[in-house]
Amino acid sequence: MSDPYDVNFCFPVRELQNDKVKLTPFIPSLHAESWFTASRDHPELYDWVPFGPFDAKEHWVKTVIEERIQPDPGTLLFAVFDKVKAPPESSDFPLAGHIGLLNTSVENLMTEVAFVFTIPAYRKSPSSGRWFRAEKGTVAM
Repeated sequence: MSDPYDVNFCFPVRELQNDKVKLTPFIPSLHAESWFTASRDHPELYDWVPFGPFDAKEHWVKTVIEERIQPDPGTLLFAVFDKVKAPPESSDFPLAGHIGLLNTSVENLMTEVAFVFTIPAYRKSPSSGRWFRAEKGTVAM
């Protein structure tokens, strides 16, 4: 069993979901392999960001998670799972992408939505427009 992963975020973190999507904190040991497998054939995902594309999962984890997200308590990444394409009564949902929070400030009670990456197979799907409405009353989503 691997050591627990500290998301190192300045606010309490929990899963968010509705009938279409589930957002869960991105844990590299649980989610990085799925993300890399789904994204490695789509270098265009990185056309407008200052990192990537990546040739190995470990390179992605080091650059994105270990150097950008985890060290900053104002930054958090969620794995986004599509509940629409899962079999009924299943809790094993396919990964559709990831979405994050950036420049979060406890003092100013603000954040920015960032790191929005949708795996091409899920673009324009019923779930992709729901990422920002994952939980009623949640400001950031």
